[in-house]
Amino acid sequence: QELLNCPEIIEKVYHICGGMTNLTTELAHAFKIQWNKESKTMPVEREARKIFLQEMLTETPSAIEDLVCFRFDQLNDGAQMILKIASCAAYNGYSFSQDLLESVVLSI
Repeated sequence: QELLNCPEIIEKVYHICGGMTNLTTELAHAFKIQWNKESKTMPVEREARKIFLQEMLTETPSAIEDLVCFRFDQLNDGAQMILKIASCAAYNGYSFSQDLLESVVLSI
């Protein structure tokens, strides 16, 4: 928590997200996943943790497309399939009902 109040970290997050709150939320979610994966190898000393955190921010995807792909990759195979079907059903701005999506998923 203390590291998140560090001006360098706040500036880095603002620079990556450009002040867009939705992007900040997505970045935070992606970062949390990365943080949990890296927590075992994280240094203990505060200054070293701050540097580690800044490096992680550099490595965490920051473009909205990259964040969506990152979140997609974290889903299980079934959830990925549902999203793929939904994206095809919504291609070119078409809308679809949950019943249609369920019918397609159940037919696979």
